[in-house]
Amino acid sequence: MRQIILSHALLLLVVASAVGQTEGRFKRTNQIKSLNFEFMAGLISSPVVGPDAKQIRNSISDREAADADFSGSLLPKTSAYVGILVDYRFHELVGLGTGMVYSPKGYWVFEKNEDFDFRRRSYYTVDYFEFPLFLQIYAHPKVWFRAGPVFSFAGITKIRILTEVGDTKEKEKYRFGEKGSPVAREFVPGLEAAVSFGNPSGFHGTLGVQYSGSLYEDIDIKPVMLRLGFGYTLVK
Repeated sequence: MRQIILSHALLLLVVASAVGQTEGRFKRTNQIKSLNFEFMAGLISSPVVGPDAKQIRNSISDREAADADFSGSLLPKTSAYVGILVDYRFHELVGLGTGMVYSPKGYWVFEKNEDFDFRRRSYYTVDYFEFPLFLQIYAHPKVWFRAGPVFSFAGITKIRILTEVGDTKEKEKYRFGEKGSPVAREFVPGLEAAVSFGNPSGFHGTLGVQYSGSLYEDIDIKPVMLRLGFGYTLVK
């Protein structure tokens, strides 16, 4: 699987290099019947929802109520994303597009007990390759929207647990499905909406939100992706 991710990353670099070398042949303004190539990157945060996520939070609350020395949290994972989008602007106000985005999704659980000088941080991550299909609306010369379904395919899955008891530290690292852990869902559908602002044929910022299916085969934990990033668009 690592080889697959590496090959996709190399493909993105090759495409970016090829487009950069031909930038002189690209228009500097968006026009009707234009093809737009957007290179994007930024930060994503993925709070989790669903019955099983609620159960984890309730379990932490029950332990806190039973033991004053214990505290815990189910926290969103924050990481970086990168991708490329391509859309065809067939109308002055409307375009259709697709692309590929690399987006790690997950969460982490924090546990602490002052009485035993105990701390544990458990990180759960699934790295997905996302393939969106979207309708793009050019509502303003400096503001445009996109929305549509997203089809995500799992790449690398990993669980990392850091445990500290006094001066003793222990680290564990394994993949989903190992050591009795849940199995990651290979294919996850979802919906995403985003607004971009700035130069539609140059640098711009993006705010987005995505809601998708469960990360696991048999456990209902869904991520809500909050996206903050920037992009650069070339228009052909």
